[in-house]
Amino acid sequence: MLQVKERIENMAVEIAQKKMGTEFGRLGKDKASTEARQKGVATLKEVLGNFEKQLRRVGDSADLRQHKATQSSEKEFAVTLDKGVQQLDFDVNVEKLATVHQVQIANVAVFANGKVKLAGSASAISVDTTGLDLTTPEGVRELAKRINANPDLKDVVRADLRHVPGQTTPYLLLTATTSGKEAEFEVQSSAGANLVGASGAVVLAQGQDAVVKIGSAGMPEHYPGNKITLFNGVTLSLKKAHTGTTDTTRVSITPDMEGTATNMRALVQAYDAVRKQLRELMDPGTPGASVSPDGETKTDVKPAGAFYADASVRALLRDLERNFERPVTIDGKTFDPAQFGVQRNADGSVTFDQKRFEAAYADDREMLAKWFGDTADVMKRDTATDLDKQPAGMRLAVRIREWTDEITGVLKHRTDTDEIVAQRLADKEDRLRARFTALVARYTDELARAEQVQQQMKETRGFVDALFRGSRKSDE
Repeated sequence: MLQVKERIENMAVEIAQKKMGTEFGRLGKDKASTEARQKGVATLKEVLGNFEKQLRRVGDSADLRQHKATQSSEKEFAVTLDKGVQQLDFDVNVEKLATVHQVQIANVAVFANGKVKLAGSASAISVDTTGLDLTTPEGVRELAKRINANPDLKDVVRADLRHVPGQTTPYLLLTATTSGKEAEFEVQSSAGANLVGASGAVVLAQGQDAVVKIGSAGMPEHYPGNKITLFNGVTLSLKKAHTGTTDTTRVSITPDMEGTATNMRALVQAYDAVRKQLRELMDPGTPGASVSPDGETKTDVKPAGAFYADASVRALLRDLERNFERPVTIDGKTFDPAQFGVQRNADGSVTFDQKRFEAAYADDREMLAKWFGDTADVMKRDTATDLDKQPAGMRLAVRIREWTDEITGVLKHRTDTDEIVAQRLADKEDRLRARFTALVARYTDELARAEQVQQQMKETRGFVDALFRGSRKSDE
């Protein structure tokens, strides 16, 4: 009996699948198409964003054309190269480091209603100590809070407590928030007398400027901090003052071919990634690609890309190729990206040929910088100049930004539409499954009744056969 029931259920399911196979196949195809579009939108936004970040990295935080600094000694300072640096050779002598000004008051009671006079200021800033017992730790602690909250002092002088072994009341430590000669300050009593000296206030650190000489015959130059910019793109981080009778430190800034090649390679790789992804999204696929009736994707065909036949994406790709790969005329000379290592391969990919790059770069270093430009920030675009006459970095950045701005509404509309379609498809799937379940139940009942009728017919036939066999035996 169980075998008969199982056979009936299997037959019912098979009949229902054949009847609704087309509808389930169409549903599967619609779901696959919707998911592909949603994935394509997300992928396109991601790859364009990554390429735009690479453009800005090369154009803003660094130069496409790199330099490197070598020093005869690294004891006194470190050199950092930033955007805009040029080839240079110079000598540096660090005579002094910049320091902060710091005053310690041991007997804080003498500072009751005292004053702080800043360097270059004609008047002193009063400190309110009303209600404070400055001979107690609580009073000194509250005084430090008041100084740090004082709007005239909080960005100039910081108050801290210094706990000394054997002393019940902490010392008051006042420190300038910046270094240099102009950061000096004087601690005064309420009457205006300088507290440094006999009153227990001492200068722990004297504020002074950094003093640096450029060249053997250069004049001393004063800087308020130990991080100084000497030339455009050249920053020194001072570490110690020059001592002894040794020569000054020699700094040489020279073009860095390897560093420039690394930047160029990264740019080409980012361009190839976005170009490859755009082509995949526009791939026409295999003619006749479809979804099988059971809802499973066929493995012997390739479906079309999410942006197949999308004119705006195709136009974007053409613009990127034109602005990144085409030769242009700069100052009467022809710049060909292919000569600087941008190599188009037979399979359509774009790779970086470092040997060709090194040969072209050695011949003309300035041409590469002029081709890419000083920035790829669309906010710095020269709107008075035709975009086609601006450097490649700006052309690429503007094209990507303009396309993104133009297509944002379209992408949002498409995403919103796909979400609605996905919900409708989910509802349709629920309805189809409900119909499928109803069909299975219907066919199960019909097959069960047919099986019952067939069984009854077998029993009737057996009864009739038995009667006829009995009749024949009586006649004999």
